[in-house]
Amino acid sequence: MRLGRRRGGDSDAAEQSDGQPYTLGLAAAAGLGASVVIAFGGFGLPLKRFAVPIGAFVMTMLASGILFLFASARRCNSAMLVLMGIAFCFCFSRFCR
Repeated sequence: MRLGRRRGGDSDAAEQSDGQPYTLGLAAAAGLGASVVIAFGGFGLPLKRFAVPIGAFVMTMLASGILFLFASARRCNSAMLVLMGIAFCFCFSRFCR
């Protein structure tokens, strides 16, 4: 009976959207960082084996920093933070194509 009353497949994303990397755009930022490293050949890093994860990590940290600065604003609430993350997701995924 309880399963029949559940709202839908996306209800978990709507209820706990603050902590998910897909909603905040961090997964798309990691994908863009990895794509840039692959496209430009590792930027001369000595360990080419770790170049793609390092690129993904650096881009995710940049996006996290921007989100943190946005969240530090006085008038920012959780809904605005999620909307900023969704905008990041669309922008970063657009550059990966």
